[in-house]
Formats: sequence, structure tokens, C-alpha cells
Amino acid sequence: MVFCFPSFLLLVSCCPDPTALSPEEAGCPKQYLAMRDQCCNKAIVDAVFRQLGTLEPADVAYALPFEGRPYLKVLSSFVDITASYLRDSDVLNVNAWRLYSIASIRLAISAVDDIKDRFAQILTTQDAWNLIRDAVRCTRELTRALFRTENFHAFLMSDESNKYQEILQDFEPHRIQDFFAPSLKLYEEGAMVHNYLAYSLMPSLEQMSQRLSKQRKGTFPVAGPLLNSTALEGSAVNLLVVSLGDWAKTGFLTLWSILSYRSTRLRIFVLGDEAGLRNWKLAVEELEQTKASQTRLQGVVFEYIDFASKPLFQSFLANYPKDCSFGASGHAILARVVCHLVLPPDVDRVISTDLGDVIFLEDVKQLWDLGDDMKEHHMLAASHAVALSHINAGVALYNVARMRQQNFEETALQAVRDGLKRSSDRDCFRDQSIINVLHSFRQEFSYEGPSPVMILPCRWSVFPASEWQQGWNSPEFWLESVRQRKRYPGIISLNRVELFCPDQMDLLSSWAFIPMSTSEDQSRQARLRTYSHYEGKKEKRYCSQQRQKKKCCSCGEPAALLHVAGDMKSWPTMRGLLRAYLPPWKDGPPDEAFARSDSTSWWGGAERAQRMREGTIRDAIAVAKQQGIQSVFNNCMTLRTQASDMSFLDYASVKLGRLSLPLRIEVETTAVKNANVLIGVGSQQGLELEIGHDIQVQNYFGQKAACLRWVRSQPKTVGANGWTARQELMCVEHMPAMVREGEELWANYSITLGADKVMTVGYGHDGTEWGNAIPEESYEILSSAAKARRLLVSVGTLGENAKWVVCKGDAT
Repeated sequence: MVFCFPSFLLLVSCCPDPTALSPEEAGCPKQYLAMRDQCCNKAIVDAVFRQLGTLEPADVAYALPFEGRPYLKVLSSFVDITASYLRDSDVLNVNAWRLYSIASIRLAISAVDDIKDRFAQILTTQDAWNLIRDAVRCTRELTRALFRTENFHAFLMSDESNKYQEILQDFEPHRIQDFFAPSLKLYEEGAMVHNYLAYSLMPSLEQMSQRLSKQRKGTFPVAGPLLNSTALEGSAVNLLVVSLGDWAKTGFLTLWSILSYRSTRLRIFVLGDEAGLRNWKLAVEELEQTKASQTRLQGVVFEYIDFASKPLFQSFLANYPKDCSFGASGHAILARVVCHLVLPPDVDRVISTDLGDVIFLEDVKQLWDLGDDMKEHHMLAASHAVALSHINAGVALYNVARMRQQNFEETALQAVRDGLKRSSDRDCFRDQSIINVLHSFRQEFSYEGPSPVMILPCRWSVFPASEWQQGWNSPEFWLESVRQRKRYPGIISLNRVELFCPDQMDLLSSWAFIPMSTSEDQSRQARLRTYSHYEGKKEKRYCSQQRQKKKCCSCGEPAALLHVAGDMKSWPTMRGLLRAYLPPWKDGPPDEAFARSDSTSWWGGAERAQRMREGTIRDAIAVAKQQGIQSVFNNCMTLRTQASDMSFLDYASVKLGRLSLPLRIEVETTAVKNANVLIGVGSQQGLELEIGHDIQVQNYFGQKAACLRWVRSQPKTVGANGWTARQELMCVEHMPAMVREGEELWANYSITLGADKVMTVGYGHDGTEWGNAIPEESYEILSSAAKARRLLVSVGTLGENAKWVVCKGDAT
């Protein structure tokens, strides 16, 4: 095997992209620096990665001599070294990504062999706990290795589609099958090993440790009745579920998971149609025939509600808009958000949960007790699915007593009327749509007061999403063998699921093909390295300022509840996890029952898919924004401006491609005073918007916070002073709110030059709009500049440095 350099490590250390990392910083010895021109060419590097094959011991001995080290240590070195090459040298090298995925999964699979051996030798309680600890670590490493192989699959799709200038949606996965084959073989083996760990060895270890000693604080919850005589005499937790048609046996898995960990009596209200209620009763009767199930159902009371027979709910439906379509199950789902109209008068609080795609992994009493944290204005508590951009009503905690007191049905009806005005289809609004209108669109519809929705803590809001991965929830993008085995990488055990966060390498592969600008001192490689490092080291994700206490979710945080929402139930492995919680039916539901769950069609459809495709670019923009790095992403640019001399404003050009009228520009900036945006001919003539404190207005005495002007200027040259002339068009006394993001304050506003020759300024956080007609002569100058491709956007500040994000929006 020819390396040119004496070893694989030297090849990687001596061949970084110099704008990302110098060879000296990468660890290249001085005596090898002169060999860079000869040995760092792409042909040699590719040949090395190809010859390493699938990292069989015979392959790696040449590249990285064992020198007495265990094979696992050598594989670990390959993972680290190959990651360094991809991070520092060439993120687009497909052979390097293949080697990285193979090394990762070989290492993870090999580490499990020791766990298997130790399992057969357990003698003491301490042995069991030590093995659980090590098995958890091995399972985490294995699921991440499987995920890296899926990332490599997604990388190959993007690489192939980019090569032929195709859109990813038209790509046929079979085209990458041959090149992916070595990784696929190991991926299939790794998936089988993970199934053994998560569904066999880990649950057995947990049960064994429980038998050997009392459960230790901070370890796994172990499924099994936690009831005692005191709990059976205490107050009950109220649950509300919907059973329609033949869904009972499938949906019962959610209740079975609740029964596995609960420590209190349950009063369960079953809402349904005639068939749904009948099938639920038959399911309960079947379970009551076995002693084990009788024990599980101890302290449980079922009460059945035919929502169609409830006068108050029928009155609510009579006032519901008639020009929309509900579908077969719409009324039952709608009844959840006005549950005070159908529940008995002695019910003051209830937990409503979807059935069949929700797994409870901790005591439901803990969720019930969160109702004590509700403020006076809260009617309900629900999850903020940050990754999926909505409030999710699959699991909700309702303050039923307060809903009755405040006639919440009227509030819900108003939300329906308003929401249908902005809806692109004519589907009737059910509980989730109503809750989102009431919470997320309060400003748009001028609702008074705070939101009636309290956001649940992260641990009760875990959705198994990996939205930064290209095509993560589009099964049609994946080879069939991958689709059959693809899983959420946070699944540690049947009884434990953790919040999974991407590391630098996960993001590097996902962002590899994002359109991005370069500069003389920083290559695309260097920028991707910076972005992925910054984002990948984060220990918290899915932050929501709307949560009352802990705003962000911690990586690795155990889920108290897992919601396999929408079309994720089409993943065979996720259906397998759900099926593991089914009761011991004589004849269980068919596998396809999960695929026809109604919630798959309420998931956002094409609009959600588009949001997911745009997600990776948004993530990269967010990193560049936070760091103030100059970079261009499709229709956005991030940059940092230096404080200009107070006597003359120095503008920086924003690269947004060709601009035309009408035009909308969306701006975010940290500038607190004298933040200037110029839309004009170069940076010398055009419409200028200045926002911030200390604005000086000619012939005006008083404080102004924003001004719109027509400006002409000439920069200073040798032998001539610069000059600026400004004509005030309009000033207002208020500026956009500064909202805290991390350690910084950011303003958010938009500028629209309309076809009606009016310039409108909109403040993003409070919805304020103001504007003025553009003088005819000025509009013609801008129009001519646009036709000549000379229309530009520029930004600048006086007296302070600032970060900016400027995007070209939709002006129609």
C-alpha cells in the first residue's frame, strides 16, 4: 500500500486545507512539510482511502501498525484520524466518508462482544449495575454509528444528485447501491446487534438488577406495577382517550405503557363512536381473563362517552363553520379541545393522549402534577415540537374546571373562524390546529392577554426527529434495506429513550452541499468546519422561550414520554418499538394498522416536508448569525460590520443575487443605535432606513427611533472629501423590540418596496407596520437600477460593531 507519506496519520496531519488549519497545527512534523505538494494531491489520497477497504485486520495493519495494540484501539484511531481529514481537509471526499462510516460501525459492533461475554458471568448485584452502565455506553455508540452510516447514505445521494445537477426529490436510491454496499453490510449487522441490546439484553439486565436489589436512584425505570395499598386509596389521575372503529387493540399499547410505570389509580374516559366503544370494552374483557393483566389493571376504572349524545357538544358543533370538511374521525378529535363539554361535572383536570403512537416511560402522575404549575390564564398544557415547528396536541393536560368557568368553547370557535381565514385548504380545525392558533398567532389575530397554553417540559415532549439529516423522514429516499432498519438513534432500551443530538461530524455530512460563499482567507471547507464545530458542541437543543422553567432540552436527557408522531410510524423499526408495548393479546393488530393511523395525515404534508428540506440551511445560517461570520446562503447573507466614523457612514454590500422590484428584505441585527439599511444604486444613492437611538433629524427637536430617507453620497477620495445629502421622507417614534437570543439582543424587521411605489417597514416581534410613498423620481432610479442589475442592499452602523442577517423575502 503506497501512502507517499510513511503512514496514514501523516497523510492526514500534513494535508489539511490551509485556510481551515495549518499543517503545523494539524501535527505535521517539519521534515514532511516539503512533501505536501507531491503527496497531498487528490489522486493519492483517494487511492489510500480506497485501499483501506472495509478495515479488516489485514487491511489496517499496513496503514496503522498494531504495535501490540488491541484491534478496537486501532479502529478507534481510524475513526478519529478519518474524522480529522474530513473536518480539516476535504468534506466532499466520498471515499473518506465511506471509511469513516465503516470504522465507526466496526468499532461499535466489536465493543458489544465484551458485553455479551460479561452478561453470562453475572454473579452479584454490583456486576449487574456495572454491566448496565457499560451496556448503555455501548448502545449509545452503536446507535450513533448506525446514524453515521445513514448520514453517509444521505451524503451519497446528495453527491450523486449534485454531480448531475438533479434535485434530490427526483433521485433514485438504487444508483448508490454498489458504492454503499460495504457500509450496508455492516449497517445490517449493526442493526441486528442493536435490536439484541435494546430489546433483549438490556431489559433482561434491568429485570435482573431489580431482582437482585432495590432499584437505585438515577437508574432505569423498570416496567412493572408500582401500586401499593396506599396508592389504591388515594385520588385518581384522569385520562381521556379516543377509540374509533377497530383501533382499540392498537391504541391500547399507550395505556399499557402508562400502566407499566404508574403509581396511582386511573379514571379513564373513553371517547368514541359505537364501534370504537364496543371494541374497547371487548379488549378490556380479554385482558381481564389473565391474572397478570388483572394485576396490571388494578385500580383502573373505565367510563365510556358517546360524544355524539352530548347536548353541549352538539350545540358547539351547531355553531362551528359549515364550509369545511371534518372527515370520519374529526368530531371525536375536536371534542378533546372542548372536553369540558363532554366530561362529567366532577372532573376538574384531565390528561388527553393519542393512542397507538405515544409511549409513556415514566409515571403519569408526574405529568398530572404539572397542572399545579399552570398560571391563572392557562387552560391547557401541551408540547412545543420545536423541530417540527408547531404545538402538538397529541398529549395535553387540560384544566377542565377553568375551561367551564371561562366558556372556553367560545374561545375555540373564534380560533376556528380566524384560522380558516388563513388556511390553504378547507379541512376543519381539530384540537391541534385550534391550539396553534390560540398560542402561535395571537398577534396576527389581535387576541388580548397571554396565551392559554402552557408549554410542557422537554422530557414530556420528545419527538424522535433528526431534522438536520437530509431526507430523514422521507422513506422513498432510502434504499429498501436501510428503510427497513432506520431508527431513532436515541433508543437505548425498551424502557429508555434519550434525546439525541448531532455531533460535529453528523452536521458536517449533512451540511456538506449547502450553497455557501468563500473568501480569500477562508475556504468553504474552513467555514463548514467552523459552523459544524460550533453547532456540534452544543449540549442543549430545541430551545423554546415559551417554556416556564428550563428553556432548552439537554442532550442525552431521558424521555418521560415518546411521541412517534405522523408518518414516522411508517418506519418498520419504530413500529417495532411501539409493538413491544402491546398487551398480551390472543390475536394482536396487524402491522399495517400503524401505517393507517389517522395522525399521519395531520402532520403538515408537503408544507412540513418543505420545512424539513430547508432545515439544514436554517441551522447553518443560525450558526453563522451567532458568530457574525460573512457568508452567503441562497437568498440570505450573514455578516459583521465595523463601527463607521461618526462623520461618514461606511456601508457594506450584501450579496443577495439579482434584485428586482417589488422587493422585500428581511433584516436581523444586533445594532442598538444607528442601524442603517440602504437599498439603492451601489452604496451611494438610494432609500435608506435608519433605526435606533440617537438618530439626528434635520430641523426636528425631539427623539426619533426610525427614519426613512432618500440619500445621495460620494465617498472620500484622494484630494477630495466625501459628502452625503439626505432627504427625510418619514420618521416615527418607535423602533423594533430587541429580543434576547443567548447572550445578545437582536432586532427583527422587514423592508418592502411594493408595486404600488410604497415602502413599508414591519417590525417582526410586535407586528407594527409603517411606511411612506416613494417619490416618483426615486422609484424610477431604483427601477432602472434593478433592470440594469445594479440594485444592491447595503448595511452599516455608526459608533458600534454589529452582526447582521439579511435575506431576500417574498414581496408578492
